[in-house]
Amino acid sequence: MKKLIETGVLSEKAIEAIGKPKIRAGDIERLVRYDKVLQQGLFLQEEINEKVRQEFSLGLNGRITPEIAFGGYCLSVLKDMQQRTKVFDELKGHTEEHVKQLVGCLNLERYIPLMLYLRKNEVLPESESKDKASTSLHNISVTMLGLKMGEMLGLKKDELRVLAFGLLHHDIGKSLLYKIINKEGALSERERRIMQLHPEIGETILSEMGYGLPKESLEIVRWHHEKMNGSGYPDGLRGEAIPMYARIASGADIFYALLEDRTYPRESGKTNFTVKEALNHMIENSSPESSLLDRKVVDCLVALNRESREWPEKTGYY
Repeated sequence: MKKLIETGVLSEKAIEAIGKPKIRAGDIERLVRYDKVLQQGLFLQEEINEKVRQEFSLGLNGRITPEIAFGGYCLSVLKDMQQRTKVFDELKGHTEEHVKQLVGCLNLERYIPLMLYLRKNEVLPESESKDKASTSLHNISVTMLGLKMGEMLGLKKDELRVLAFGLLHHDIGKSLLYKIINKEGALSERERRIMQLHPEIGETILSEMGYGLPKESLEIVRWHHEKMNGSGYPDGLRGEAIPMYARIASGADIFYALLEDRTYPRESGKTNFTVKEALNHMIENSSPESSLLDRKVVDCLVALNRESREWPEKTGYY
């Protein structure tokens, strides 16, 4: 963080370019204490809960609750993944029941108003602060995929709950970086490095604003961009120092991102990978030569995209 400030990446000019609310020059951990907008309730749990429930009760005559709306988003992303991949093939015919069961057994209700609040900024009419990247839907998509991976990797119910809490919020830090998210075309080096602050911003928002997330869930938010060879961010963790939850989050995040349309292009310039192209990309990046991704996590994604669900070490990848 200090290095970014000293090199001018977090100079006042660079910060002004992000948009409002501003990120002040200084440690990310002090963000909440500095930013009056956040203090007034942008992410305050009690105020968000009240605003969301009031809007639903007034605007929709109480016919649709926040829980029903959130379930609708989960159902939408699951159906989208069923069209693109084989991951949720066995749910065809009872996908809606699965979503209701999932939300109930993982106790996600507490975090639903926050997701809907963020979603509102994505569907508002064109405005300065609109998130064109639909980050909240990406978070939900990665949550659904990551939970399926967690099940296949043998996580227990309590562990899946911890995983779900972290996945559901893993990119919440991007909610303050909408100007860069909405940019069309390649990011500059300065913009790319500012975007790399979003895990720390997200961790700060969630740890300071009263959501009571488990420590392991906050680690997912902070470390979902760490790489096995130590080349990730923000802390450059390596290998086993990266918790398995964060490694699952990284795999799910990358896989789903490769299938998405992106407002700004990837370094390769390629968009809309097919499932096979995405898996090949991830296999290459989990090889001993690159060692970016956890091989077990990538193997899990390969197995989930097979009707047989067989693990690749037994049968080969294709």
